[in-house]
Amino acid sequence: MQLQMFTNILLNISILTIIAMLITGIAPVKKFFTDQDQTQSGLQTLTRNLLLAIFFGGISILSTYTGTYVNGAILNTRVIGVIAGGLIGGPVVGIGSALIAGFHRFAFDIGGFTALSCTISTLFEGLLASTIWVHHQKTNRNYNYPELFFITFFAECMQMALILLIAKPFDRAVELVKVIGFPMVMLNSLGVCLFFSVFRHVMTEQDSQNARRIRLTLEITNQCLPYLRKRERTGEDWKTILTLLSNLSGCKHILVTDTSHIVAQTDEIETFLTEKHMNLFEYATKSMSTRLTQLEPITITRRHFLQSNTNYLMIASPLVNKQQSIGCIIMILAHNGSTTPQTEVRFVDGLAQLFADQIILSELEYQEELLQKAEYQALQAQINPHFLFNSLNTISFFCREKPERARELILSLSTYFRNTLQNKDLFIPLSKELEHVKAYLDLEKARFEDSLQIEFDLCTDLDCFVPPLIIQPIVENAVKHGAMKRPLGQVKIQTQSQNKQIVISISDNGPGIPLDVLANLDTNLSSQGLGLSNVQKRLQKIYGAAHSFNILTNSEGTTIQIAIPQEEAANENRNH
Repeated sequence: MQLQMFTNILLNISILTIIAMLITGIAPVKKFFTDQDQTQSGLQTLTRNLLLAIFFGGISILSTYTGTYVNGAILNTRVIGVIAGGLIGGPVVGIGSALIAGFHRFAFDIGGFTALSCTISTLFEGLLASTIWVHHQKTNRNYNYPELFFITFFAECMQMALILLIAKPFDRAVELVKVIGFPMVMLNSLGVCLFFSVFRHVMTEQDSQNARRIRLTLEITNQCLPYLRKRERTGEDWKTILTLLSNLSGCKHILVTDTSHIVAQTDEIETFLTEKHMNLFEYATKSMSTRLTQLEPITITRRHFLQSNTNYLMIASPLVNKQQSIGCIIMILAHNGSTTPQTEVRFVDGLAQLFADQIILSELEYQEELLQKAEYQALQAQINPHFLFNSLNTISFFCREKPERARELILSLSTYFRNTLQNKDLFIPLSKELEHVKAYLDLEKARFEDSLQIEFDLCTDLDCFVPPLIIQPIVENAVKHGAMKRPLGQVKIQTQSQNKQIVISISDNGPGIPLDVLANLDTNLSSQGLGLSNVQKRLQKIYGAAHSFNILTNSEGTTIQIAIPQEEAANENRNH
């Protein structure tokens, strides 16, 4: 008797598992079970859950029909469908399938010895599975097999307890539980683990597909990055991008459009479109106008002695910038059922978003470059006219007394203004910036004569690019507000190579920078702080906050140090 019961339950578990494997192997059904699209409406989600409740309720009803009568009761595997439904689909599915299976059980054997107790236990099982699902959602945990076993073990033990409490006479109930208790509790607990593993495999497979697609998307974007980040992308650039995309994804039919025409396409899609007389720009226009990814299944029939069909998914995803479509990418993917359409849609949609993001970043970098140029031009416009007047007066004086020296000063003045006004680059060699500083100091030295002493201590390794007018404002500040506040002013410019950086130091022997000027350096509250503030903001914007200058000041003088990364600055210059 016991052996026959074990055999019947194992047979029923096998039947349910085979049914689950067959059903989840059907592509539309697999998509239905794995589709967790967060953009679905409340009505769509409710409809999906009700259909799942009907499915798992049907599994439980089938278990009732395939059960075996034992002592006036039905030895069955009904708990498998209800527990699995609640743990997979949540409260709506779990309670829904329990209501369907429970009321069917009651109607199947109205007035039967265990009809009421089995109905109540089925409803309890659905409620138990739903509660556990809610708990797992809050803790974001997955079910493990020991947990599945003990959930079912507890549910079946409760069913045996309900039979003892409700079924009458009690002696008969006790006898029944002795016969069916162990096989139902143990085998159904194992059966839930086996049945659940089928759906876990489907979901794990879907997660693996999504993970592979995400990795592929990132790899594609990484390789296409040099071309996407260009300020102006030519048709050849897009052709290279599509070639990389085709090689990495295995998709041979790709094209990209802007808002008015096809920018580039693979050779294979060009042949494909010619054969099928398809105009994909109209399809791209639809995607761009709605700013939504479009999916269109295509079936190509190949006629020969064995007629065959090839299925494709045509997916168009817009490239969106500031709520405006700037283009569209279309991929025609061969669809053999190994992945769901939704997986492919997410792949193309994610790819389009990453492409659009890189294009946006390239535009932001260009705007940043324009801003830096505008700030530099504003700095050029701030040249003190008094310096020009003083320099011209000094030169006119030397014209009478020392014509040769006047000639040298005119050359210094021309060098100063050439470097100040004509340079449009964002980065220049450090040697050129120092040439500009020397021209300025030469004019100031001529003006103040022996009252100003200048010293240069420069390292031989000046292979470094710097933003223009980054040192001269500091030197000018050192002369005007530092050295010339003393009867004998001193200014020293020193460069050192340290840890792949050029450290530039500008020192003076002035009375030091007032504390209120240092405290309000960012707000430009004084003429002394204005030049320093400009330099500080430009350094932070180009190199980051860590590369602002360092100020050491006291009543004996001031030293300002700037650390310029050699390689980074050189790369920045090449990029511009």
